[in-house]
Amino acid sequence: MSNPNQPWLFHEWEARTSALQEKLSETERSFNGAVKDLAASCLQAQLLKDELAEIDASLDLRWKADMRAIKRWRAEAPEGRALILPDHADLVVWLMFRVKYLENDGMLNELAALGPEDLERIRDACQTQLDDLKDTWDDAAKTGP
Repeated sequence: MSNPNQPWLFHEWEARTSALQEKLSETERSFNGAVKDLAASCLQAQLLKDELAEIDASLDLRWKADMRAIKRWRAEAPEGRALILPDHADLVVWLMFRVKYLENDGMLNELAALGPEDLERIRDACQTQLDDLKDTWDDAAKTGP
């Protein structure tokens, strides 16, 4: 004896199976998209972490350099600067003057190491430059503006 509902059941089973397969495919596409988005987000997060680490290292380097400069600044006048933090611009200006001072001091040391002949040659060259400058000035004064 055959069941009269069998064709209907088979058709229902096919329809439900097809709907489930479509739902599974849709879920799989959605999952794959989410995985791609997650991978992209993880990559972006890693890039941001790397950038943050680089910025942090730069700031740490700057902080250490500032602390070394402040230590030198305080050592120059320990009685009045022990608990003071200088303005950054003021500190940079102080460092620039300090560099110029050390360069000039180094130049003086080089001059001190020169022999009498070298000093005589330098003196003559300077005198020649001064004479040329004086002649140029006198000529300009005669001709006027």
